[in-house]
Amino acid sequence: MQKYGANLHPDEVTTNLNTVPDANKAFDAETKADKHIKEIIWKDADSIDTSLEATTKDPVAYKAVVTFNDGTTVEIDVPVKVVDNRTDAEKNNPDITTSVTVTQGKDVNPEDLIKNREQLPDDVTIGWTVAPDTDQVGKTTGIMTINYPDGSQQGITITITVLPKEKQVAPDKDGVTETTNKEVVDASVSSAKVTPTAVTKKAPATAKEEAQTTPTKSLLKQVMRPQPMPV
Repeated sequence: MQKYGANLHPDEVTTNLNTVPDANKAFDAETKADKHIKEIIWKDADSIDTSLEATTKDPVAYKAVVTFNDGTTVEIDVPVKVVDNRTDAEKNNPDITTSVTVTQGKDVNPEDLIKNREQLPDDVTIGWTVAPDTDQVGKTTGIMTINYPDGSQQGITITITVLPKEKQVAPDKDGVTETTNKEVVDASVSSAKVTPTAVTKKAPATAKEEAQTTPTKSLLKQVMRPQPMPV
C-alpha cells in the first residue's frame, strides 16, 4: 500500500454547481492506468458541498479512497472547486406581470411588465419576439424576450385583454353630445347678449298741441272770478 500510495498526487478537481465530480478526475491518465489500482472513489460523496454558497469559497479538500488490487486502500485529500456554470438567464429571476388589460389600439411596453428591472444586469435588452395585436378587442398573447450579455435568453408569454375604446354618445337633435352638453350650455350662457329695452324720447309739443292741453288765460280768469252770493 505504501509502495503504490506514495506515488499518488491528485490534482484539483473543478465541478459545476450541484454536481458531485468523479474522483478519478483528480488523477492523470498514467496514474489511473496503473495496473495496481483497482478503483478510486470518494470516501463520503454526500459530504461534498456543491451548492451555490460553495462557489464563493476556495477549493475544499475531500477524502478519496484508492483501492489496490491486493485489497489494500489509501485515503488521499482531493481539493474540489465548485464553479457557477449557470447562464445569465439561469442566474436571474425576473418578476414579470404575465397578464395585463389595455384599451384597444394601445401599445404595451414589455419593459413595463418587469417589476424588478433594477435587479437584472444593466446591459440586458427586452423586447417582443412576437408582438401582441391590440387592434382587435378580446384576448391576445405576445412573447417577450429578455436577452442577457452572455447570449442566453428568457422567453415569456404575456396574455393581454383588449377592451374596446370608449364610445362617443350620438349627437342629439341640436347636434350636441351628452358628454359635452354641459360645456356647450355653459358656453351659451356666458356668450349670450342682453338686448337693452328701447327708450323712445318724446319730441317737444307743438304750439297747437300745447294749446289743446294748456288752459287759456281767459278761461283761468273766469274760473278764478268770485261768484255772487245768492239772495
